[in-house]
Amino acid sequence: MELTLAVLRCPDSAVPETRQARGDFSIGRGPGNDWVLQDPDRVLSKRHCVLEFRAGGWQLRDLSTNGTYLNQAGAPVGRDRAVPVSDGDRLRLGAWEIELRLAQAARPPAESSLLQGSLPMAPETAPP
Repeated sequence: MELTLAVLRCPDSAVPETRQARGDFSIGRGPGNDWVLQDPDRVLSKRHCVLEFRAGGWQLRDLSTNGTYLNQAGAPVGRDRAVPVSDGDRLRLGAWEIELRLAQAARPPAESSLLQGSLPMAPETAPP
């Protein structure tokens, strides 16, 4: 399952962008993250949260001091706590709001379906 993260709101000094996540994907203000967010007010933790792909679905793990909020929740997820996320969910961390978009990865067609749509083969002819 593919995960796309799209910025809906960010500090004035930051440029909104979109990221693709595969496997564990960390977000924070520190340079060791997969996505480093600008945070001039230092509200974000160096490693604020991580999105993890587990048991066929994505989950959010809050690693922050000031909290990671999911959708319109009034309380943060909770430090070191993981919760499942769904398509359209929104993360709120500091001045940032990020929308999660989940999509099934496209699978290559099976070999038999490739042959079904192919052009007819020319009849074999024996050489003269």
